[in-house]
Amino acid sequence: MSSRNVDASTKIVIVLDSIDQLDAGSRRSLDWLPVDFPDNIILLVSVISGDPDFKEIYDDLTQRFRRSRIFEIQPLAENEIHQMVKSFLK
Repeated sequence: MSSRNVDASTKIVIVLDSIDQLDAGSRRSLDWLPVDFPDNIILLVSVISGDPDFKEIYDDLTQRFRRSRIFEIQPLAENEIHQMVKSFLK
């Protein structure tokens, strides 16, 4: 799908779950991860805090993205996940 086919008012959520589980090369440098997105695109990235490389990954994320856009959350119940996604899509 080309970005020309998506109306700017259409909200898009991109979820990258458990990036700590990527191969070592990909997670050591997150240069492949874009920093700027159009206003209608939300990027959710999750990292397991118990991972030995968590601090390195977290530090890289905080350097690439504004600190105000990074939220630390505890594991969610399934109903909380559904509610969060619905809220983002409103």
